[in-house]
Amino acid sequence: MRRPTLTRAELRRQIVALGGRGGSAVPGANGTNGADGVGVPVGGTTGQVLAKTSNADYATGWVDPSGEGGGVTLGTASVAFTNGDSAQRVTVTDAAVTATSKILTSVTRPDVTEGDDPGLVFVATVVRRVTGSFDAVVVALDLGGGDPTPVPSVTVTLTYTVTA
Repeated sequence: MRRPTLTRAELRRQIVALGGRGGSAVPGANGTNGADGVGVPVGGTTGQVLAKTSNADYATGWVDPSGEGGGVTLGTASVAFTNGDSAQRVTVTDAAVTATSKILTSVTRPDVTEGDDPGLVFVATVVRRVTGSFDAVVVALDLGGGDPTPVPSVTVTLTYTVTA
């Protein structure tokens, strides 16, 4: 079954009839202002977060983040590459880690500045996590697609975030 076709003029008439653009509108009267809401409590210090303080409505206050209950922690670990190794395994100890934590990683090289062609890139993957620590493998990859060995002696920084 074929749909009916509307001309542009017919479509415009229907849009205007439904209150769309094209007609003239008369502004209504302004409403009265209501009472101010609860708002954000005053105070707090740098680094604190706004959190529920009880199950009661509007019960909020400034607290120090604890990393519990879905919080996020951020940390770093140094990983040294020596003797031409192209991969290193590192164990990171962090009290926020549990056996079911989600851990995101990135690796930076302090010897490479913006605009440099590093030739090598380092990537990390988490291979084990238990309460209080995780293991990651950091691998050097040649950007040209070749064998990355021998990797120059360099210490890279593994940056990680942990979420519940």
